[in-house]
Amino acid sequence: MQTALQRHMHNFPLAIKSAKALLSSCGVHPYSLLFAGLLHCNLEHPITPDTYLHITEENSNGWFYIEKTHGF
Repeated sequence: MQTALQRHMHNFPLAIKSAKALLSSCGVHPYSLLFAGLLHCNLEHPITPDTYLHITEENSNGWFYIEKTHGF
């Protein structure tokens, strides 16, 4: 999945329907990339084929700081 995304990352942000067409040649579905956390979208509106997907870029490991409150 990551290889397919890296190959096409210059095309993002991209609508789900366009991402599906683009990634189908690699055998990858955009929802798989969403579930894996490699892509994200705005969840304030219903998800449709026209919803734009964005590449998830890890920056400063924010999740780790949340866990700090639990003694980690």
